[in-house]
Amino acid sequence: MHREVARIWTVASLARHCGVSRSTLATRFQTVVGVAPIAYLTRWRIALAKDERSHGIKTVGEIALSVGFHSSSGFSTAFTRMVGCSPKRLKA
Repeated sequence: MHREVARIWTVASLARHCGVSRSTLATRFQTVVGVAPIAYLTRWRIALAKDERSHGIKTVGEIALSVGFHSSSGFSTAFTRMVGCSPKRLKA
């Protein structure tokens, strides 16, 4: 997940990658990490996006694609929900 952050990950694909069932992955992940796998992935993507934004080189759309969002609007919505401001308003 960390190496291929832009990949389309699902609980099923993560479970296949780990060689376990979806329910086993979800339960173990929640127990060890404290959040569901996809929630963790979203947080990781937003953290990477914040870092990219701080460099001020890439556009919001470029950042969205690089961290696995397939639309700028979906990325902006998730970013705003988690960070408290839109990616454009975050100071570079």
